[in-house]
Amino acid sequence: MTFVTLSTRFITGCFLLVITVNVFYFRKIYNLEEQRLRDLELQHLHSQSFEDYIPDAQIEYPPDSPYQELDPDQKVAFLLHSVQAESNSFHDNSAYHLAEFSPKEVETSELLYDPRVTFSVYLHHLLHGDGNTSVPFAWSDWVDLTVLNQELDKLDSSKLTCSWLQSKVNKPTNHPDFCINKQDLSQEQIDAIGLPFEQLPGFIVTKSPQNKIPNEQSIMQAKGHLLTSAELPIKLVFLTSSGTYQLDVQNDRKDIYRSGMLDNYLQQRGLSDEKKVKFTPRDIMKELTKKVKPKQQDTNNPVYAKAPHGGSREFNLTPEMFHYSQEDVEAQIHEYQEIMKETTRIPRSEAFAKLSFNYEKLSKQELNHYQGLVGANRYSNDDEPVYYKLATLYLDEENQDNGWHYEWRFFNGAFKYMKDKTWTQKQLAAREKIILERLLRNWFKFSKEMGIVSWISHGPLLAWYWNGFMFPFDIDIDIQMPIAELNKLTKNHNMTLVIEDVEDGFGKYLIDCSTYLHHRDISGKGNYIDARFIDVDSGVYIDITALSKNNEIPPPEYNSLIKEKTAKGELVELYMDRRKHWMNFEKLNLLRLTMIDAVPVYVPNDIMSMLNFEYSQGTTAYYFNHYFYVPIIRLWLPEGKIIKIFEQEGKYRDRKGKVNVKKLVGRIKNMDLDDKVRLLESDKEILIEYERTNEFTSMHNYEKLYMMDFSQQLSVLDLHNNTEYHQLTSRYELGRPLMNSLFAFEYYDRAEGSD
Repeated sequence: MTFVTLSTRFITGCFLLVITVNVFYFRKIYNLEEQRLRDLELQHLHSQSFEDYIPDAQIEYPPDSPYQELDPDQKVAFLLHSVQAESNSFHDNSAYHLAEFSPKEVETSELLYDPRVTFSVYLHHLLHGDGNTSVPFAWSDWVDLTVLNQELDKLDSSKLTCSWLQSKVNKPTNHPDFCINKQDLSQEQIDAIGLPFEQLPGFIVTKSPQNKIPNEQSIMQAKGHLLTSAELPIKLVFLTSSGTYQLDVQNDRKDIYRSGMLDNYLQQRGLSDEKKVKFTPRDIMKELTKKVKPKQQDTNNPVYAKAPHGGSREFNLTPEMFHYSQEDVEAQIHEYQEIMKETTRIPRSEAFAKLSFNYEKLSKQELNHYQGLVGANRYSNDDEPVYYKLATLYLDEENQDNGWHYEWRFFNGAFKYMKDKTWTQKQLAAREKIILERLLRNWFKFSKEMGIVSWISHGPLLAWYWNGFMFPFDIDIDIQMPIAELNKLTKNHNMTLVIEDVEDGFGKYLIDCSTYLHHRDISGKGNYIDARFIDVDSGVYIDITALSKNNEIPPPEYNSLIKEKTAKGELVELYMDRRKHWMNFEKLNLLRLTMIDAVPVYVPNDIMSMLNFEYSQGTTAYYFNHYFYVPIIRLWLPEGKIIKIFEQEGKYRDRKGKVNVKKLVGRIKNMDLDDKVRLLESDKEILIEYERTNEFTSMHNYEKLYMMDFSQQLSVLDLHNNTEYHQLTSRYELGRPLMNSLFAFEYYDRAEGSD
């Protein structure tokens, strides 16, 4: 019996040993094959500089030759030319920039919305406002609230009330005062809203209920809040290609009709008697830029300054940018109070005086910053209230989106929510891509104009690594900055509505900085995000977090660095956001200029160590979330699109029809030019996406050659004297958008049946 047991153990041990040896052997073979493919790619790229690179679309082919007689690379060029006009046609469509509008329409009680009218009226004010930089404001001019018309047209007795908003919930709200029924409003409350009583919906939403409700109710809740109660911006910033225009916002909640701005526009342009008026905001912007020069940032600011061709586009951070203590908070409060303080002598006793503050001595922007500093001081890290409220959605068979990616005030439907039967899933996917691309584009355009330094982080940084474009399966956009830059942002630009360059579209984005960003230790209540850049047309946002020194204990992986620095007598510069993401100064500095989604952005210095620490297989896995990375066209493609060109080979599904990911990845990595042609021929959407992106993804491949040592999965940390790298990055400028604007897509392209 003992002999049998020993024999069994021996055989089992031998079997496990054989398995282990095989695992290591095949892993080594796999890694060698990985390296071989990578080396072939590097050899090809190293064989020519980017200056000599010929994009696929520029490869020449005999125009009269039949397609089937062309070489594979010529076929690719032919295919790209076949969709070029289609993919670029939106840039020349003047219909997107012209609105025809009857002034009589605004005399009804219905809400009207056309951003071309709003943009025209406000740009006209900048042109003819005689130096008056203060304007009234109503969210109904800037966000489409017309879905509320179905309620405004009803008799009061038939209008939906607060109870309808809470008719389907996951649990009762802990904030029952979030809403007031119209019939319960006091005259004081009606006056504060600033709208005629008959033009109010049946529910007046004053704050978020913070429980889960369906898409429909969440949309109506958001629109109602914006109409009657939402906080107004402090200022408007209009982006242009050569600077910005700025307007301060008054406290009056008045739209362009009730404020008289529309009448002024019509009178001053001699259009008051016209039955139909044409609004062309692009033309007015051209008039404006000729007459009034846009405000420009200090050209000495390295974020704004242009480097000469071949000059370094790197940005040099300093440790001081990450230092922010409670003493700094107190010093700022004291500085503001010194400006505001007034001493009043008490009658009959000159010996006594009363100190008070005159808040009118501060600008609205300064007062907002002061109130944030004081507000943060009222709480500790552990008891600070939750700042941001999300459009938390009720989960059921129709909706699997929890709503965590949308700001509740501007919610306009989840990414996959069909408001009506006119939408298709393909259109919803296009809408999602447009929203995310425009968010990135307008944040970095704004931050450059204002001289604020930031860089992409987390998911976007990993997406950048692969092909210089956002992942098609990720809807998070994460930005980091030093705490000094965040404090500058909140001091100068909190509650600013950033308005897209009218040449590009009609996007509007609210900067909303958390009151508690002045706390730098880990938040006890989930205030991990310091600021948000919110698309007010959808509620989708960029998360902005600051890195700074703090009082937390660093994780063990930094022990050796601390010991080494301490032994040398050097300062240890370790930084953290408010959610345990740690970083040392050397990994961040210098920042490198690059591009993601054709937008110039910064990335940190030691990218590879950051990505490999945060995502163990992030830089090596060619498959994720049912998408495959296809190196030959440098795009992530859905499983269903890539598998179909290999179906005839019959090798990449198991007996149950499930895709064998490992085998298919191996096949994808070894695709040749003939495979590339078959892929582009097989799917027009892939072809258009490749035409849209291939020049940028090619440039990204060359860029990575300089920035990374792939053989060791390391970053190249010193590129200061690399002339070729600097010549490449000197090309990085913000060009025209790669996709149509959200307004053009939702109100024109989609209606015409375009996907």
